Amino acid sequence: MKRAYLRGLIFVLIFAVNFSLLNCEGALNCLTGLKPPELPTKQLMPGYFEKNYYDTLVPYVPQNPDAQGYNWYFELEGQLPEGIEVYLDAEKIVFEGIPKQTGIFELKIFLDVDPINGVGLCDSARTSREYTLQINP
Repeated sequence: MKRAYLRGLIFVLIFAVNFSLLNCEGALNCLTGLKPPELPTKQLMPGYFEKNYYDTLVPYVPQNPDAQGYNWYFELEGQLPEGIEVYLDAEKIVFEGIPKQTGIFELKIFLDVDPINGVGLCDSARTSREYTLQINP
């Protein structure tokens, strides 16, 4: 009985610290667990050989669609066409360059988000999605 009371008291104290450090919404998100970020379901726009290419993917965190309060990290699996770069610009993933080869390129993007004030009950979250980049002659 006494042990259950102490666990409850510790939980309340942890919640209070998170509440005061993060704000009400942040503390509630930590209690319910950070939902995985979501990558858009759209496909990448097709590109053309030796023509400027630019496209973006804008992911979001369901509890906080404006994406504030998180650090974003991404990994790319697969081969990009020569001449195309991919980078993170604020909260969007940018594909940009002048493609020097044609073909269909299968890519997989992994996205991780960490709460900036990742204290207490807050965790990181991860997602991934496959994309196809087609470069036409």
